[in-house]
Amino acid sequence: MIGGQLQKIRQPDAETLVLRIRRPGETTRLVLSTTPARIAEAPGAVTTLPEPTTLGAWIRSAGGGRRVTDLRAIEGDRIVELELADGRLVAELTGRHANLIAVDADDRVVALAHRDGSRRGLVPGGPYT
Repeated sequence: MIGGQLQKIRQPDAETLVLRIRRPGETTRLVLSTTPARIAEAPGAVTTLPEPTTLGAWIRSAGGGRRVTDLRAIEGDRIVELELADGRLVAELTGRHANLIAVDADDRVVALAHRDGSRRGLVPGGPYT
């Protein structure tokens, strides 16, 4: 997936993103979801919400048509980061407090799948810690 082009972004519900990433000879549909907390590969096409959430709109503008520069799991934690040219998508897959967080190039939170991130001080415009 690293180096692949982010071609399509689908959002079947407010807590799930499905990213179609294309590399020569290979297409992957990556599912990032908070309910249940998981990262997986989707077997086929998926539906999408009629209107994207703020998170969905951000990933479309920051990543649509661009390359995935890195995909990494944070050692010793249940956090996966998908690095893009203009920021990153952080999947905190931590059980009932799981969240998908859009972070811009300045390490500021742009959007969250769940607003309960505010219990940790995660609010749009604030720093990602």
